[in-house]
Amino acid sequence: MVELMVDHVLILHDDLELGALAASRLGFRPTPTGHHGQGMGTANTTLMMPDRATYIELLTVTEATEKSAPMRAAMDARGEPHIFGIALKGEAEAAAAHFAQAGISGGPAFGFSRPVDLSGESAEARFSIALMAGGAIPGLHTFVCQHHARDVTWRPDFLDQPNTAQALLSIEGQAADLDEIAASWSRMMGRPAKRDGGDVLIETGTANVRYRQGVGAPILTLLRFAVSDLQKTRACLAGNGVVFTAEGDEIQVSDELGLGVAIAFAAV
Repeated sequence: MVELMVDHVLILHDDLELGALAASRLGFRPTPTGHHGQGMGTANTTLMMPDRATYIELLTVTEATEKSAPMRAAMDARGEPHIFGIALKGEAEAAAAHFAQAGISGGPAFGFSRPVDLSGESAEARFSIALMAGGAIPGLHTFVCQHHARDVTWRPDFLDQPNTAQALLSIEGQAADLDEIAASWSRMMGRPAKRDGGDVLIETGTANVRYRQGVGAPILTLLRFAVSDLQKTRACLAGNGVVFTAEGDEIQVSDELGLGVAIAFAAV
């Protein structure tokens, strides 16, 4: 049975510089802009978590190519930054075989890389990818991302986050048809999604995914992070002029900065 866990979340943004600025005000340290090769037609900046298991990728389209077509279509449809996709950890070839058997294959696994400047030295982040067919998960672009150069992706000089974030805990949103969501995630993961108080909960071993009952098309709108020092998180946000609400052991920030997603910081 294929083993899949959340690796990273893709936030599609029309202005990478503004997205990185919003992330910085939230207390993250975005990596320098990286450009994808192999005709991808995209560029990114990332927010790397010290757990070395999860991260956030801010993604933008730089060129109209066949591979950037889904991103261009999604931005045209939404017209604003948003959670575009979730990448899962796993062995790409095994995942591609699993997706084919489940009837949700997006084709054979393939590799790609992007250059990374590590403190003045050139390095290469290398990946193998297994895609799923469009619509395999309603409203979400999903694929498996196998890392072949983890120390380049989780670059040590960008792991320390001023807001004390340690790991991505959950990705949360809503959907009108929770049965459809549960069935699609179960098919992809190869095991049943859970029901938790009416919600659909997908536990992955890293970050969890939760859908609540809503209206309209499925949408993910909130990222929750584990932090090591909530007081430092509070001070970081206040120092950057960020408005937040606090309740118990959690701080929440609505999407007023233009990042494309609401953020929650939880002491764990």
